[in-house]
Amino acid sequence: MVIIHDIDLPELPSLDSNRVIPPYHPQAPDDSANIEASRLAFLGEKVIELAIANHWYDKYPSLSEDELREKAQHSLDEKRLTECLHGYKLAAKLAHAGPPQELTTEDCRLFLNAYAGAVFLHDGYDIVQNWISKLIDPSGGLIDQPEGSLSSPSFSQPVPRATPPPLSLSPSPSREREEADPPSYSPPGIETHDAYSYVTLAIFNETATKRGHTVTWSAMSSGEAHRPDWTVGCHVDNEEKGRGIASNQKVAKEQAAREAWRNMGWSLPSPTVAQHTSPVLQHQIIPFMVGGSLSSSSFVTVSLFNTTAAQRRFVVVWETQSSGSPHMPTWTADCLVNGVRKGQGVGKNTKEAKLLAAQKAWEAMGW
Repeated sequence: MVIIHDIDLPELPSLDSNRVIPPYHPQAPDDSANIEASRLAFLGEKVIELAIANHWYDKYPSLSEDELREKAQHSLDEKRLTECLHGYKLAAKLAHAGPPQELTTEDCRLFLNAYAGAVFLHDGYDIVQNWISKLIDPSGGLIDQPEGSLSSPSFSQPVPRATPPPLSLSPSPSREREEADPPSYSPPGIETHDAYSYVTLAIFNETATKRGHTVTWSAMSSGEAHRPDWTVGCHVDNEEKGRGIASNQKVAKEQAAREAWRNMGWSLPSPTVAQHTSPVLQHQIIPFMVGGSLSSSSFVTVSLFNTTAAQRRFVVVWETQSSGSPHMPTWTADCLVNGVRKGQGVGKNTKEAKLLAAQKAWEAMGW
């Protein structure tokens, strides 16, 4: 968190806004640049809505749906937008957009939406989530305790992540090859079990409360400001029971919760039991159900597949290829394990294609 002109604002994620976000000219709404700017703003608006909802949902597990809606609606109010307007020097950033004029909070909202859309396309959702969490909750972020309060410095630092390949705008078919990153953190002497993937933050907090425990969290970040690595500790009754390291606060927090669950000796929630006892897990599982049954690999994510493969000493390589028109491509992803293709997925973007490929590869590996 930085202070920008005495206003408590997080830095904008690193992005060449003049290059990525086309200038908006109110006098020419049908201009091609305006059309692209409005498309980015539409996309960014949805991403920001998700990031805000995700932030409060994660931070306050006890809030009802109506309370979550009210919290989200007031997250970027007129006061905060005014602070962004001045703190981010939007008058200077948007000076190229036409004749000088007084900017409004609505102009600020449009800029933030377009910026979030561009960041999402170029750097992914995690960067947007970290930025928006700090923007709407400067003192809290995604974590209940201040940053830098972790004890026990003996844990190793997170493994630096590889720089993602640049976004390709070429209309011709392209094929990319990407080796899966090794897991950023593995607790010493403890083997991760796939079944722990069913332990969510909501289930952990709910279980701890029912058993009379008090849960607090601590966190610290390292690395570049626009692409940090987070270390999160889970403390049960003031004693650290779990720790997670990831490029996203929430992911690190989930890792810490799962390790704490294991260290507390609690029994694992099975998918069937969790589906009936936890509305949160039910919400996660139901979308994957087809014809009333749950696919054996429907819970598998790309991250879970990469982590499991690394723990079992397999080398995973992802190959992606686009086809079709450049504005509406079709992506094909191949999942290669030790050089052998184990799964293939086809989707409207690389994320969707890789997810399908990971689930097919999971089944092919017999995990």
